[in-house]
Amino acid sequence: MQNYIKQANVNILGGLLAGTFEFSPGLNLVGGENGTMKTKLLQQLRAGTVGVNSVSGKQVRIQSINPKRNSERRAVEQIWQQIRQHNRTLDSLIGERVNAQITDTGFENNYPSLGDLFYVLFDHRAKDGGDRREHMRAVSAELNEVVRAIFQQYEIVSTWDESAGAPVVRIRKGTETQFPIEGLSLGEQEILALVASMYAVRDQVDVYLIDEPEVHLNWHLEQRLFAFMDDLCSRYEKQAIVVTHSRAMFTARFLPKVQFLYWEGNRVKWGPQLSAEQRRRIAGEAIEIIRLGDFARPTFFVEDSAHARVLEAISNKLGTQISVSQCGNSANVKSLFLLGERDGGWPNSFFLVDGDNQGNPLPGRDAFIHLPVYCIDNSLLCPEDLAAVFSKSLGEIQQVLFSAIQRRRVQILKNNRFFEFLMDQLRPDHLTHERLRTLDGSEIIDLVATELGTNVSDLTDRVVAYLATSNLLEARLPKLLIDAIRGPLPARAVSENPVSAAQPTP
Repeated sequence: MQNYIKQANVNILGGLLAGTFEFSPGLNLVGGENGTMKTKLLQQLRAGTVGVNSVSGKQVRIQSINPKRNSERRAVEQIWQQIRQHNRTLDSLIGERVNAQITDTGFENNYPSLGDLFYVLFDHRAKDGGDRREHMRAVSAELNEVVRAIFQQYEIVSTWDESAGAPVVRIRKGTETQFPIEGLSLGEQEILALVASMYAVRDQVDVYLIDEPEVHLNWHLEQRLFAFMDDLCSRYEKQAIVVTHSRAMFTARFLPKVQFLYWEGNRVKWGPQLSAEQRRRIAGEAIEIIRLGDFARPTFFVEDSAHARVLEAISNKLGTQISVSQCGNSANVKSLFLLGERDGGWPNSFFLVDGDNQGNPLPGRDAFIHLPVYCIDNSLLCPEDLAAVFSKSLGEIQQVLFSAIQRRRVQILKNNRFFEFLMDQLRPDHLTHERLRTLDGSEIIDLVATELGTNVSDLTDRVVAYLATSNLLEARLPKLLIDAIRGPLPARAVSENPVSAAQPTP
């Protein structure tokens, strides 16, 4: 059963901020101007000096995080030596984080860097006496899922050092460049340390209290970070209460999750709504930029991380630059599109929703893209494409898909009840792309990737690369979408043959 803070009775600085705060399961954002006692609210929640009521009536397990207290950079060799010398274990790491308090100067203790966390997790797994190289690969695969949620093209690369009897860890950007893990920039270090630490202690924590996680991050990384926290809370039934100044809280996905603190007279009040003037003071020019749609590169407002993953993979393969903003669901995307339409249209912006086996609710609008498949992951699950990419026979791929559907039968039928009478008659050879396009591919893509010896991010990259080189992108996805990702002709890369470069992809 999920356990989270339902409400807290707060009294700060003699009643300057006082009353009962209500919190929801999942991601909660607390915004406001400086001086509205946001961090002091987290302090009281963590210290237990307020009447904190959980939904279960039991005490909640809390992890406190302040990204302003970043971990020092150290070479991987130093990390491994110190972990062994100081007997640093996963249990001790979890104990430090769960027991950390919030002081007047911030949070106690630094949380571990990505490098520290890799070696702690590796050492924890290796205690079973199994194959240490296999444990190294397992930790790499696990943390790469976290890394790619933030940086689509980054990857942890680990190799075995025979002389040291331990892994050597590096980071790869794109397809070739590798560098030591301590070579990440400050912003990269911070965001990866934060998300990896949240992931590592998920089984021992009910609630994350986080103070201004957007420090050192640019706008697009802020969005990715909040999307990660939102997805983590949803997937593992956790709660995060995040104090922030980030402009991301004003986007369609996150605005419903925000409570704002603001001065009214000589007291601090709170609520989900702000006046236009209060918004300008908190968000500055970001609100106007979002509303006016002043986008320097093609910007896609999409439902979720699956959309972002596929669009960014296509953009990377085509060598273009796009921005992607996750809105949470199709209703939010549609509402944002209609808002922009009332404003006269937002240049260089596009709005993408899944098909969901329904008709296009806004036909004839070039900026509104309705997928012809149930969800975008279906575009990656054509059996013929997978067979070519993974060097399998068509029958082998169909068997992989069949097994995944049977394992996720309940989840698939939840959204496709009319298929129930067919499921018992289904055979692997029935699974053509035309038939698969109406099933919820998001429910099986992780199982398919695992069975093929990879993960969802890698499967996405490899299938997209195959579709691009085989001139099949527009066969699997709407031409309007692919053209929007390519961008206007002057911005596209010029080939050696200018005539062919100007021709549309067949």
